[in-house]
Amino acid sequence: MEILSYISKFIYLKKLINSEISTIIRKMTIPEETTVGKKGEILPKKRFRKISTIKPGDKVLIEATYGELNIKKIFSLDEIFEMPIISKQSAQSVEKELEEEGKLQEELVE
Repeated sequence: MEILSYISKFIYLKKLINSEISTIIRKMTIPEETTVGKKGEILPKKRFRKISTIKPGDKVLIEATYGELNIKKIFSLDEIFEMPIISKQSAQSVEKELEEEGKLQEELVE
């Protein structure tokens, strides 16, 4: 029974690591210079639209600060429901499992 527990924890951690990698990839930035058009339009190149998953007709949130614009896609409900489920557990149970795993790893290192 103990082996099954370790296997399930291993699978859980593997999923968690994959989700963390996905988060890191999503937060990577790819800088590229462009020119603002005469009417103030900014046209991101195709690869930027592909990376950001922004398509014609999508709604976006624009945040402005001095010298900077941030554009974030507003996902539709359909897009949200199509996103992969990271965990079916509650946040508290995930935190508890991570704490237990951390304690187990500390014991193994000692």
